[in-house]
Amino acid sequence: MNAIKKIAIIGKGKTGGQVVELARQTHRPYEVFDSHSDFTQVAWDSYCGAIVFIPAAALATHLETFIQSNLPMIIGTTGFEFPSDLRQRLLAKKISWIHGRNFSLGMQLVHSILTYLGTSSHLLPEAHGQIHEIHHTKKLDAPSGTAKAWAEWYGDKNIPITSERVGDVIGDHRFTLATPYEKISVQHQALSRSIFAQGAVWALDFLLQNQKAKQLYGLLPFEQIVPLALH
Repeated sequence: MNAIKKIAIIGKGKTGGQVVELARQTHRPYEVFDSHSDFTQVAWDSYCGAIVFIPAAALATHLETFIQSNLPMIIGTTGFEFPSDLRQRLLAKKISWIHGRNFSLGMQLVHSILTYLGTSSHLLPEAHGQIHEIHHTKKLDAPSGTAKAWAEWYGDKNIPITSERVGDVIGDHRFTLATPYEKISVQHQALSRSIFAQGAVWALDFLLQNQKAKQLYGLLPFEQIVPLALH
């Protein structure tokens, strides 16, 4: 990684603000943009990569410009459906993008647990699963992207998901697998928004340290990256 190059932090919201604070604390050079910035005027060559936390509508507006930047990017936007040809376009340009609905590294442990429960659920033929998620009142999408991911990890996208919007709750997810005779619960509570910033910065550093790794080219989910880093 070229130490003199900056991180482009795109988004000034709660999570974007935590990325800025983390970069400041660790003395990383950075520049902050928001969804209204004129990205067509940005000299992308002066940046090593970008971390993006902007609303879905803004990402749709700027997506083409971001592709043309040729930068590795970490995309934390939720509620956005990436174009079907995006992965192939990034592969052709040998660019790595990581997208995630939750950049908590601890959440990756939950991923392993839910995947195991899903593949072992035949041991409990009468079991019924349910997911409940709680977030702050300013979160617009419901159910959360993380709750949807949990359903995918368990292996049942049709599992019931309930949602609450309360106060300033950062993120509280609970998975329950119940039979008439027993109950299994898995809960993850985000106590600080900094966990998302730490995970996003970690992901960008991983890309920068492995820029020639062909398996990282294209559009990859965050949960696919963590196991690669552990091997």
